[in-house]
Amino acid sequence: MELARFSGRVVKIRRRLTTAEVRGQSCQTTMTEKGFCLPDIPASCPFTISRLLTPSGEASASWLIREHDQYGEYPHIYAKVCKSPPRQQDDDDVVGLEKQQPASHEVIILSDTGCATETLNTKLQRCDADGLNEVYSTPRGEPRRWNIRTFLEHTINPGRAPYVVIATHCHYDHILGIGKLMMNPPPPPPGRMRFSPKTRHMSQEELELHRLATTTPITVLTSSHDKSFVTPYSNLQRHSLSSSVGVHAPRYAITWAEDLSEVQWHFGGMSAKSKDSVSAAAAAAAALIPSISLPTSISSRITVLHTPGHTPDSMSWYDADLALLCVGDSFYLKETHETRKAPWGPEPAMPTMFDVESDLADLWRSTARLLLFVRARNAELERNEIEIETETRTEHLSTHHSGTLLRQPNNAKTRTKTRTRPDQTWNTNWNWPWKSTSRQDQTGFDHPHPHPQQDEQEVGPCLLPLPEASFQHARNTTTEHDVEDDDDWILVDLVAQDPSSSSFLSSSRSPSSASSSPPPPPPPPRVRLAAAHTTATRVDAEAAILSFREFILRILRDEVPKQRVDDGYRGEERWLFDFALGLASQASQASASQEGQQQEDNTSTTLEKSDIDIDIDIDIEIQNGNGNGNGNGNGHLRGGHLFKYLHSYSVLAPVQVIELGRRKIPRESWTSG
Repeated sequence: MELARFSGRVVKIRRRLTTAEVRGQSCQTTMTEKGFCLPDIPASCPFTISRLLTPSGEASASWLIREHDQYGEYPHIYAKVCKSPPRQQDDDDVVGLEKQQPASHEVIILSDTGCATETLNTKLQRCDADGLNEVYSTPRGEPRRWNIRTFLEHTINPGRAPYVVIATHCHYDHILGIGKLMMNPPPPPPGRMRFSPKTRHMSQEELELHRLATTTPITVLTSSHDKSFVTPYSNLQRHSLSSSVGVHAPRYAITWAEDLSEVQWHFGGMSAKSKDSVSAAAAAAAALIPSISLPTSISSRITVLHTPGHTPDSMSWYDADLALLCVGDSFYLKETHETRKAPWGPEPAMPTMFDVESDLADLWRSTARLLLFVRARNAELERNEIEIETETRTEHLSTHHSGTLLRQPNNAKTRTKTRTRPDQTWNTNWNWPWKSTSRQDQTGFDHPHPHPQQDEQEVGPCLLPLPEASFQHARNTTTEHDVEDDDDWILVDLVAQDPSSSSFLSSSRSPSSASSSPPPPPPPPRVRLAAAHTTATRVDAEAAILSFREFILRILRDEVPKQRVDDGYRGEERWLFDFALGLASQASQASASQEGQQQEDNTSTTLEKSDIDIDIDIDIEIQNGNGNGNGNGNGHLRGGHLFKYLHSYSVLAPVQVIELGRRKIPRESWTSG
């Protein structure tokens, strides 16, 4: 078995897991990928970790971390390891401490931080060293206590790279872990202080400055849409709902995230506003660190979008490397494969929850905006796939026709170059109530950079609107086989290709020539949906958004079965909306009718049972998307899967939020979607 060095440690390179093995592997066991081997995670650890795959099925630099917390939230935390390009080193030119610099630098991008769960490592051993002091020991490399900080350092961040936290919103189950990340590693016991050659002759004050300088930096990005919602701290404590579980919200510095900004980590140069917030101790500590050569910035290829609705500070993000859209708590499926197969046992179904600060009208506009964004990204992914496919076909023709130079025209590039530039960016075509009137300089943010191919294609920034023809071209490739068990990333289109359409293989070719041809390419990848609960990468984003919008409309039209539940902790009246309530009621009625069959006529009994069965069949047809919907995107999702996830949603909301939504969302939208 070959050995390789990774992050200063020797790890084993094992064969890459197949897709089936990755799916069938428990998150609690060791996750192994080519060139990377995670340490074993004991059962006492309240976190699990699994690697996400790219649209092509390759291992990515992103991870899904799930937390088994005491509040029953089961949050999803996403982590992406971003690295700078490898730095060329010349041993003759590197002297002293600079020779210890890594070949590349890292930053960890986190989406939320969870509930700050902390448990004692059950492998902890207690022994009396001299009868006076208690000495605790743990297995080599394992922390004494498990929390989000120690878990990350034990798995993907042993070098304590800096963190950038994207706060999807300020509720306690998303920000409490920030306090754990900000905690310094516990100091060694008295009398057991270790001094390195660098710190051996430092005074106590210099040691404290050195500790500040070596603490893992953390930057928290928060939506700038409604700054007063999270500032001052008293508003954060109230709106985070921390009081409902008897805890205090963590105190942390906020970096405001503008809408449609790309997350970048900058080394050095801070804005003037950021410099004012740097303490004198931190500045003095920085002077203790030797000057080293650092890259200008590290791009995460993650774009943040303001999506108020669940809360005024709700924020979504899109990862271009994964073609993944994370919507935080804006909406999510109530139950998924991940929740049913959790290592700690099946998780209960979780409704999309709204609070008294939620606004359905804002959420309606945000989902419409997300839908347009996803369709533009799907069209972009399909164009890229067509270009790759065309280049592959050209190479194949040149290989199999010796003596003749064949040139396959790149129709995709031709169409793109002739496309006219729209007058405005797509986001400015909407009169958003929350649209920022001005921009501000901020640390860690830049506008999204154009795609490397965009200069050649002359389509402008990647967020420009696409013509209607391009939207129709971004068709859905879902089929009835994807309703219950979607593939992790690529939905396989089982519909046969039209023989009359242009294709690489002609129907008149002989079997011998056809056998030497490459297999037909898979359908282009599509944007997938992730959320802060339950939902992780297995859901088509466009279909999920359309289904949720239809679910909200049916709530407004009072077409979804509902049930009164316990009031909120502030006394607000709350209702649960779920199609499963209707099925349960019908089943109860069927049971009651069966009990009274002995006193009723056989004919009437049969009629009652048939009526119930008809209603259930209708619900199932709607769930499977066999009905004709009138919502947005009717031409984009074919095969009757416009609302394929309709019955996968559940909503728990205060009654005043629903009533306010009925008044603020235009009536014409109730039928048109």
